[in-house]
This record gives sequence, structure tokens and C-alpha cells, in this order.
Amino acid sequence: MDENGIIEVCEALGLSYGHPYPGTATFGPHISIACPLATAKHADPFDSNLGCSVMIIPDGPSGAKCWSPTCAYKGGFARLIRLAAKLRPQTPQLEELVKRVSDVERLTLGARHARCSQQIQSSLAPVAPIRDREILSEDTFADFANKVPRYAIRRGLTLESCKRWGLGFDEELGYLVFPVRRSDGKLIGMVGRSVRLNPMRRHHNYAGLDKSRHLFGAHLLIPNKPVVIVEGCVDAIKVDQALEGEACVVACLGEGFSQQHARVLSSVQPPAVYIFTDGDKNGRLMGEKIAHCLSPRVPLRLMDCPWGPLKPDGEHEKVDPDMLPPQLIRNLFRNAKVVLGGKLKWTEPPTIFDAKTFAAPARNL
Repeated sequence: MDENGIIEVCEALGLSYGHPYPGTATFGPHISIACPLATAKHADPFDSNLGCSVMIIPDGPSGAKCWSPTCAYKGGFARLIRLAAKLRPQTPQLEELVKRVSDVERLTLGARHARCSQQIQSSLAPVAPIRDREILSEDTFADFANKVPRYAIRRGLTLESCKRWGLGFDEELGYLVFPVRRSDGKLIGMVGRSVRLNPMRRHHNYAGLDKSRHLFGAHLLIPNKPVVIVEGCVDAIKVDQALEGEACVVACLGEGFSQQHARVLSSVQPPAVYIFTDGDKNGRLMGEKIAHCLSPRVPLRLMDCPWGPLKPDGEHEKVDPDMLPPQLIRNLFRNAKVVLGGKLKWTEPPTIFDAKTFAAPARNL
């Protein structure tokens, strides 16, 4: 299906879509659209990120791939539309759309001949260098660059840190934008944190970033230097400020920890990796996942983040590393526990920290 047909289908289904993209040698020209299966297959049923790629093939059926790990659809565009139609109220207009897409996508003998002829001509032409599909143009971030909202300062980020980490501001949508870069410095995605009070969506994932493969701060890693792992972007920058160069800091972006993450960290051969996850049950679970992936690769240390006071329901308030005073972060780093055999020895009962009064840590006895 050509680009006009893809756009027409998106508008009929109310899907967001981007501009046609020349693509790479492995995927080819395509348009990024919001996945029509989000309501059933994505962790966020209202996900409107352009995380689904549809190939532009004017003379034959188009393929489609959703880059969301919870969906991961891969197959024909016509089949994708048929599945999407089943998730929506049935109307004559929708039935007509599905039929029309199926008719257009059907591969005829004439279309097959045209495609074979085109492939023969392409094979005779000079081969263009293969382009890395996950790399984004710096123009993608250009509209957000060199802008720092007051929200960043209120969260305790210094202007120097905002510049060091290359933060930006999406004035239209109201997001503090964190560019995510590979170890080679190439831009491969962006994540946003809303600066508004009670936003509909607190976090926003730009340009279909695959969080399961990339670490925020990977481009700042220095060989043979300790590394601290936290969960969120603000956590990473606040911990980086507190440690004042004693270690590099990365964030796993709250999406688990994979072997790809482990390979990125082990490639810089750190003398030790410090696990510094949030102070709650979920934070401890994340810490265990990180230790499981990293224990065979690098020496580990545990920075046991304190928990908040007890709430009326009997649960503890969650404490993020960015809520802690710099001196306490430094103390946790310098007194981190040695991890043996990938087993994390958490403090029980957890150390309690009152973020509202910045009280000194105390045991919850």
C-alpha cells in the first residue's frame, strides 16, 4: 500500500501517524503510526506513541511491525487492520474499510511481476550503505534543545546538570525531555516527564524508544569507573550531582533489566556496579532482577535505599533516590554492601527516611 493509502486508513481509525521515512536496507521505506492494537496488546491501552511501522509498498502488500515489547505484532498490514477492526464497534464504514484494505493489499500476478522487475533493477544499482534503524536524526530533538523549564530546577536539577545530560523542554505538550543516547552518543529515543500538575499522562515515550535495550546515561559511561544503576531519569541526574564524579550513573527507565543492559555495562569494565533502586517492594524486586543479570559479569554493591514512614493502610511510603539529600546518597555509596553470589541482603526492617522533614535515617524498630 502506498503512503496515501496508509494515511487514509490511519485517519479512518483515528490513529496518529508520522511522515514517510526512507528507512533502511533491512526494513525499507515506512510510516510510523500509533499501533491499532494498543487497547488490547499494550501495557498502556491509550498508547498513542508512533511505535508501529508500516512499510510503503505501492505495488504489493505492506508489512507492519509494532516495536512495543508487550505487543510485538509482525505481519501483513491487512491482517493488522482486520485484528484492529475486531477491537472496535462494528459499523458498515469499518467493514468497508477492512474490505478495501484487503483488496488493495492482495498480491496480483501483475503486481508480482512489477515487484520482481523492480528488484532486478535494484540489484543492478549501486548498493547504498546500510543505515542504523534505531538512530534518530538530531533534528528530532532540535525543537526541544537548549530549553530548561522551572520544573527541572524545582526538582533540584542544576543548570550545569541539565546541560551535561542534554535535557530539553517540549513546550507544546509540557514535558521535560530526556534524550536517550547509546554509548557512541547517537540519539536513539527520548522520554518525557510532565511538568504540569495532575497531568493525564505523567510520562511520555517519544519515537518508539525500546526501553528494554537502552540505558539512560550510557553515553556518559567512562571505562574502568564505578557505575550506579537507578530506575528513573531524575534519579540518575540527582545521584550524579550528589556523587560529584565518584561514579557514573545510568537509569534502566523502569522497564526491567535485560541482558542487553548487562552487556552495555560490562563493556566498560567497571570495578563495581552499585544497585540503587527505589525504597519499596517494587524497588527491591527491580534490584533483584538487576543482580540476577549482572552477578556473573561484574562485582556488585548494594546501596540500600531507605523507605518512607508507614501509611494508614500499613504500607510504607516509597522513597526515590532523588528525594534523598546529597550527603546521604554519598554515605550510601561509600558504605554500600558487597553482593556475593547475586544475593542482595536488604536491611530488615528497612531504614526509615522522612522526606518531608529531611529527618536523619532511623531504624523502624
